[in-house]
Amino acid sequence: MLSLQCLSCKKSAENDVNIFQNGDKKDERGSIYFDARESKPEEDVGISREPSVYFDAAQSMSVLNEENAPQIAKHHRRISIEEPSTLLSRKSLQKPFRRSNRSIRRESTLRRMQLAAKEKFPSFAFLAPQVKVGEWGFPGELTKDELTICQTFHSELNERDSVYKEMVRAFSTVEDEAYSLCRFLRARKFDIDEVFKMMDDAVPFWKEAKAQNFYPDLNNALGAPLSVVTTQFPTFKFGIAKNGCPVTYTLAGRINAEGINCMIDLDGLLKVQWNNIMFQFVEKIAESQAEHPSFVRCEGMNVMDLKGLSASQLNSNTLDVIKKQSDIAVCFPETLNKMVILNAPGFFSLSWRAIRKFLNPSTAQKIEVISNEKKGIERMKALIADHNLPSDYGGNAASTASIMEVQCQKDGVIRQFVEQMNNRKKKHEFELKTLESVTLSVFTRSVSSAKFSLRKDSGTLKSCEILHSNASTPSCTKIAGPVQGPGKLNVVAEFTGACTFLLVGEIKTDQ
Repeated sequence: MLSLQCLSCKKSAENDVNIFQNGDKKDERGSIYFDARESKPEEDVGISREPSVYFDAAQSMSVLNEENAPQIAKHHRRISIEEPSTLLSRKSLQKPFRRSNRSIRRESTLRRMQLAAKEKFPSFAFLAPQVKVGEWGFPGELTKDELTICQTFHSELNERDSVYKEMVRAFSTVEDEAYSLCRFLRARKFDIDEVFKMMDDAVPFWKEAKAQNFYPDLNNALGAPLSVVTTQFPTFKFGIAKNGCPVTYTLAGRINAEGINCMIDLDGLLKVQWNNIMFQFVEKIAESQAEHPSFVRCEGMNVMDLKGLSASQLNSNTLDVIKKQSDIAVCFPETLNKMVILNAPGFFSLSWRAIRKFLNPSTAQKIEVISNEKKGIERMKALIADHNLPSDYGGNAASTASIMEVQCQKDGVIRQFVEQMNNRKKKHEFELKTLESVTLSVFTRSVSSAKFSLRKDSGTLKSCEILHSNASTPSCTKIAGPVQGPGKLNVVAEFTGACTFLLVGEIKTDQ
């Protein structure tokens, strides 16, 4: 009887492929499973009824098209906590593992569907077998004990406050649940108690950021244009590494703490980090998955360039920022694939000892520190293809300055300048072309008054006195604009005491 059923299923599958390829027959039945011989619906086995995902062995496949094929293909590759055997390593599977009839029935149906889809759409790279990373702690490489722990963790998440599951499934749009669960478990070597202890520490930070929807509009959340903030804290995402991980660059040697202090405080930098992880990181992972169909990690590569860094920049405020950022990183364990620190000066070794104390040991092991610039470029070229590597590091892409300018450009602004003004620098010159205009603003938290004057040739076009009374909160004052070109102009500042101001000029065209 079993042989007859198998023959019947095989015949039905062959017929379905022929129907699918010819496209001359349509079946309007839903996506629940039908017996291949009788074509009568079995009992509902809890499978999604979406027609674009599941097809029965006796159901026509002619409705499969280029729009729903990716959905079907995604399911073919999926490793699911609902199918425990898919999480086990091959070694673990050598021992008998009981599988449900539903699992066997669904797998055979999906295999037939995949064969038909490959015939119809051979160019779809994502029509691939299940993807397995092949490293410890990832789905597809678990021992039976680790699988049991993973299932227990999954059950406990459903019983606890929803915030815990929210944290685990933060990247649900680009990360399947099995990978999310294992990512958290790897962070504490599959010790559930330690994992929840880690999450307990992170819950307050998560709730605070969630109340603000993780700061989707940074310009509004910071109270200063992101294009200006980036000039003082240069960090950006660009390109994909050879292993599929999106790459983030931080030019630490160009960080200007005084300039940042004129606009935002420590909380402002943390808002930037929340936004980067919850929105930009997820977007870059999606782009990487589109370019590399087998990429299933939710991990990124960080490059920190210390060129130009001075010892004075590594002070208590810097360590405080690192500590606060580490608190946020606890909400997203095992998302760092690798960090490369370039152009490390000699004094950095002492600071690195202090910084390591705030890092998880497993995270610290993923960090490479390179002092020699030539060796740093060689390492970058080994990790990142030339077309994804900025020209500063030997690649064929644009320079880091050009990339940041394009990514942070405001609507209508063709270029901008940002200058720090104090008792050492009291004048800034610039030029406007025909049909160009400039608007000038000043950021500060200095309580000493100052007078700013915009001059052209020998005449004064505009003067503005700034008096800021609250040192704990920065302010922004528009001092002139829009002022039409062409011509050479200069801004002159007069100060009454020790102070720091950040002059910002936004240049637009009237075309």
